[in-house]
Amino acid sequence: MSYSPKNSGAMLQSTHGIKGNFELAMPCKKKGIAFCWRDNDPIANKFWDAPDILQWGGPYRIGEGKIEGVAMIQGNYGTKGNLELVAVDKNTLVHYWRNDDGDKSWNGPYKIADGVQGVPSLIQAGTGKGCFEVVVGKEKGGGLLHFRRDNNNRPLEWRLTESFGSGDVSGCSLIQLDFGIRSGDLELVAVEGKRLVHYRRPEGINSRWENRTVLGKGFTGAPGFIQADSSGLIGNSRRKVTYEIVVPCISGGLAHFSRKPNVANTSSWVHNEDFGSGSYTAVSLIQSNFGNGNLEVAAVKEDGSADHYWWSADAQPKWNGPVIIPQLKRLRVHIKVLVAPSFSIQEHMDATKELFYKIGISVEYPTIEELDIPELIPLAVSNQEYGSIRNMSEGQKLLYENRNNVSGNDVVVYFVELETIHIDGDNDQSTIGGKATHPIGKPSAVVTKYATIWAMAHELGHLLGISKHNQSDDMLMFESGGSLYTITPLISDDEAKKMLKSRLLEEPKC
Repeated sequence: MSYSPKNSGAMLQSTHGIKGNFELAMPCKKKGIAFCWRDNDPIANKFWDAPDILQWGGPYRIGEGKIEGVAMIQGNYGTKGNLELVAVDKNTLVHYWRNDDGDKSWNGPYKIADGVQGVPSLIQAGTGKGCFEVVVGKEKGGGLLHFRRDNNNRPLEWRLTESFGSGDVSGCSLIQLDFGIRSGDLELVAVEGKRLVHYRRPEGINSRWENRTVLGKGFTGAPGFIQADSSGLIGNSRRKVTYEIVVPCISGGLAHFSRKPNVANTSSWVHNEDFGSGSYTAVSLIQSNFGNGNLEVAAVKEDGSADHYWWSADAQPKWNGPVIIPQLKRLRVHIKVLVAPSFSIQEHMDATKELFYKIGISVEYPTIEELDIPELIPLAVSNQEYGSIRNMSEGQKLLYENRNNVSGNDVVVYFVELETIHIDGDNDQSTIGGKATHPIGKPSAVVTKYATIWAMAHELGHLLGISKHNQSDDMLMFESGGSLYTITPLISDDEAKKMLKSRLLEEPKC
């Protein structure tokens, strides 16, 4: 079961990718919103010996404000479904949206209202374009506020629907029921003071929030709340539905509540196991399409980091984790192809990205360009050691002028056909897999079409500061590193530490 816009939270499983990426938004430690994502598609047809790694990317920063809380959905605007986000910025409720049909640029902030606090909740309910429904805490202990934007009528205006509840709200989570006799009702859980409370709002224009129920004490921050399908079979006529809550505990860790609906939708909540440790400020809860419908939790900490837990919906369900959601340094690598390599460009990119992810570097490929310079086929290169720019061939100088769309510390890797090198004073000949010699201020490398799958990663290792080759033949930085293309080469701790200090890497922005 993939994420529904009728469930609220700051994490979702989107329509991007085959499996569907996890998308996560949370407050940056200093300012703005941190946006991260996890690519849930394993590398297709991977032939090297290593377990699949589902890689997190980001964070990127959205906005500049002092953000207290965030909620995000993928709505039905656009073909793919734009991401819609609301946030509390210095007691002001604001709205952002992302153009998922275009360049995925974020638009906003657009002010909704002042006088709010805590972590908000957002869903898209109803038919057609429906309505955006937002519930958020009212400042100074004033309970909760319910805002609505009717997307089927113009102009698109946010209106305050109701003020309800009481107490100091640190966060809330909203859903619309889509099963059973009460389908269409809104339900909400919130942390008021130290209490976890539940509200219901029957479907209807003039209905109001009612039936406040205290589920327990000793909680903090913002809860996660979903309607889950426990059958694992969407569309099954015998569909089994449960309601699930995960909420931070004041004493540390997380608490899990659930209930099964009855005809009147009044069944009791059950406090299940507590799990995890540490102090969390907000929880996002979804049901993913992994397994038979695993529950997935992103638990946010005060320092702007987050942990990932998951509950496997199998014969012996349990909570697993945490796995830290990393904030990685970025290396931007532009690919320019003069001669297509024997391994595909995608295979080179996948192998490099997976290898560097293990040491905390996210490799991104902003552009891939085919070059038409026949006079550089084959390409003569200097046989100088890494780091020397003397005696670069004229062909290299000409090739390195091709830096379209490259800026800042971006790196360019050129795929070429290299001439055989005649070693001075000897009749022997030598071929190389690549070369990282480059002009000052233009970080670049060449990789020959016959190179192994790890050659690009090897040359990038040189560009990131590894000047000397490793003496162990199972290491990436061995002189012919990664010659066994089916075996993943290793990067030593010292090499990893040195690479991570490179000025070519972009620090996380949050």
